[in-house]
Amino acid sequence: MSETAETTAPTAADREVTTEERKSSLARAVATEVRGGWHVQSQTDFQAVLVKGKRTSHGLHLFLSFVTVGIWLIVWPVVWFLNRDQHRVIDVDPYGHVNVQKS
Repeated sequence: MSETAETTAPTAADREVTTEERKSSLARAVATEVRGGWHVQSQTDFQAVLVKGKRTSHGLHLFLSFVTVGIWLIVWPVVWFLNRDQHRVIDVDPYGHVNVQKS
């Protein structure tokens, strides 16, 4: 499921911005997301892929499942689901609009 948090269609008043302005807009948008706990997975001149999430320690959960005689098996999938990776794609179009796609 993918949502677009911010998209803007170009209008007649829009002008194409320079390459440096596009790069600067992307850098500002990425910096804002990084302050919010996101990590840059990959980045090009006009697009960045960010990721946020925690690794689930399956060894620990397996151990807890043995110790609690299987009761922890109810909790394990919930923790795994809550810790899954989340991705965001940020791109800047030729008009300087910053688009953030959440997944």
